[in-house]
Amino acid sequence: MNGQPKTERSRRSIALSADTVALLHEIRGKQITQQLEVVDAWTDSGYVFTDASGMPVDPNLATRAFKKVVATAGLPKLTIHGLRHTHATILLEQGVNPKVVSERRGHAGVATTMDIYSHVLPDMQEKAALAIDAALAPISEASELRLISRRS
Repeated sequence: MNGQPKTERSRRSIALSADTVALLHEIRGKQITQQLEVVDAWTDSGYVFTDASGMPVDPNLATRAFKKVVATAGLPKLTIHGLRHTHATILLEQGVNPKVVSERRGHAGVATTMDIYSHVLPDMQEKAALAIDAALAPISEASELRLISRRS
């Protein structure tokens, strides 16, 4: 990222999976190897994704490479920025608390997140109905047993 973030919320920490952390360590290891190979030509830019000299990857090159990956994988058209939306949609569909999704996105509040991702809600409503049924099933069964025993 060049410059300052848009808002204070833009600078945030989020949890990463062990696989993601391992991948970032692998990338860093490759950078160190590249740095040792070019010694004086290396620029310590502080970026995670760099070219062989340590400079940030050209955004146009990254975009073209990403498009190739998407096409090769047979995925629908998707942009790098679109991954932010895909990330949030998948988390909501998996039942992650909207507050957590909102925090990961850097939104001012949960309402913003839910306004943007309301298309995910219909399926979530059905899941919620099934979840409450499953949670109340033991109570319901116990109530039915008490009614049966009273009739006997």
